[in-house]
Amino acid sequence: MTMVETQEQTRYAPGRPAADEIAERHERLLTIAAEVFVELGFAGASMGEIARRAGVSKNTIYARYATKSELFSGVMRFRADRLLPRFTDVLLTDRGLETTLQTFGENLLDVMLEPQSLGFRRRMISEAVLFPDIARQYWNLGPTRSRKLLSAYLDARAKSGELVLDDPQEAAIHFISLAQGDLVIKAELGVLGDFNPAQRQAAVRSAVRLFLKSYRKS
Repeated sequence: MTMVETQEQTRYAPGRPAADEIAERHERLLTIAAEVFVELGFAGASMGEIARRAGVSKNTIYARYATKSELFSGVMRFRADRLLPRFTDVLLTDRGLETTLQTFGENLLDVMLEPQSLGFRRRMISEAVLFPDIARQYWNLGPTRSRKLLSAYLDARAKSGELVLDDPQEAAIHFISLAQGDLVIKAELGVLGDFNPAQRQAAVRSAVRLFLKSYRKS
């Protein structure tokens, strides 16, 4: 038996999970931790409760995340990394300025109005005073990254002569604010009511029209 064969048998021996199984378990842990943080808040969530719901020992969690703050950061990065392609893909594909902004805006609203996203923002708002570092992590891993992506795209469109911008980052903030309108705050307050895809498209279309009226080269 060769050394390679011996190593492979050891790697997949009973009781020793394969790499993909370890990744699956880690993803499940972060998914359940996210649910607990939304339900109980950062202060109310405990490593013990997360471990219980995930069906693992606290030692298993502590082996990867030394503190609850580190676990929360892991949850935020996991969620951000899963959502970010919704923005990067459309900007990299670039099917023309107007269509790209329309799709970006619709994806933005989809993410912002998704129930767990709403739950996290409500928690961040309610606990930001007590846990400013946690709120800062949420902001840097989520909204800041999407704004930077859009800013870089708008800067490239300005350099190609399609837009006239003094500050691409400010322009990105303007577009995101227009796309969100009052929809996001209504959703956070629970007063948005029914909101269908046609309404979402219309809201973003209006934002694109106003944005291009201000920034498109005449």
